[in-house]
Amino acid sequence: MLSRVSVACLVATLSGGAWAEASSQSAHATFDECQATQSKVITQLNVPPSDIVHIVNTSQMTVTRICTADGSVLISCSAPDEKIVITRSDKSC
Repeated sequence: MLSRVSVACLVATLSGGAWAEASSQSAHATFDECQATQSKVITQLNVPPSDIVHIVNTSQMTVTRICTADGSVLISCSAPDEKIVITRSDKSC
């Protein structure tokens, strides 16, 4: 289960600080919790729908890329693994 503290840490990671070309964080999360976190991150980044790319969208896995002014964020949700991975990159979309 992805706790509120874990969500806060993952989202805080996205909000600032120095980072390398790409950095990832992962946590245990049910598929529903992961998708809820994905929605929260998209809302917090306040990007238009045109900057959201759904790369994979199945009942078992989602991979979404969010284009930002300073790079991109990739959020992966896996139902079988019960895992969320958030990767931040300075590479633009």
